[in-house]
Amino acid sequence: MKNTRTVRIAAGTVCLIVVALAMGWFVGRYIPGDPREPEPRIGDGLAPRSGLAIEKVIDADPGTTLKLSNITQGIKYMHTESDREPLSAAAVENWKESGNWEYDCPDINVSVLETKTTGTASFADWYPNYKASNWEVYNNSKIVAVTLSITNASEEDLVYWQDIPEFTLWSPNIANLDGSLGSGAMLDQAAFWDTNPPLRSFDESSTDPDRGRYIDLKPGESQTLVFPFKINKNNLIDQSAFDELDPSDFCIQTADYDSGTAYRLWL
Repeated sequence: MKNTRTVRIAAGTVCLIVVALAMGWFVGRYIPGDPREPEPRIGDGLAPRSGLAIEKVIDADPGTTLKLSNITQGIKYMHTESDREPLSAAAVENWKESGNWEYDCPDINVSVLETKTTGTASFADWYPNYKASNWEVYNNSKIVAVTLSITNASEEDLVYWQDIPEFTLWSPNIANLDGSLGSGAMLDQAAFWDTNPPLRSFDESSTDPDRGRYIDLKPGESQTLVFPFKINKNNLIDQSAFDELDPSDFCIQTADYDSGTAYRLWL
């Protein structure tokens, strides 16, 4: 009996050891570690690909003025030809009638007054409406806010900010670009609304509420506007540059799709 009891005790001890080891493995395997921070999708915030080759690049050095004249843009150039194929004839006709399909931008002169870089989380703390207007505010994203002085170099009043040539933020360190006209990080429109207080409210005009809301320039007059762009860490080729993002590595870029020219004003 003693030997039998000893065997039972030994067997029980072995079983307890096996269970303890198994539980230790289980706990070690399933105790959660540090939660992973959510990340934006690869390519998030980058301009759609036009598929049109850059025929010429005009660079403007930091601190200089970029003169933009005879700039042709429009929805027609926002996507590749294959991406435009599914568009209905009615939609294209509506864009043509509204003047948005293809148009000539008013002549302007542009210079950089200031550039600030901040994390999107900090930006959302300053502007709570920004977080409400976005799906997610990521810690590994930054806002590069470029304050531009815009001078109306045309002979007509400039009263719609949408008539200004579309700008992107471009750098050779941005990944996932195909090198076509209009490539780069898009304007963050939610941040644009937050950083540019309107010149007047919608209530002041019942016939054309957008006229003069953000820009109102007679020929020769100048005004400042802030153009914010979002740069995600996973959209950089050299991601080690993200923590100390250097604005001088970037430029404000716009395109004349008629001549295939990219204009770049370096920060």
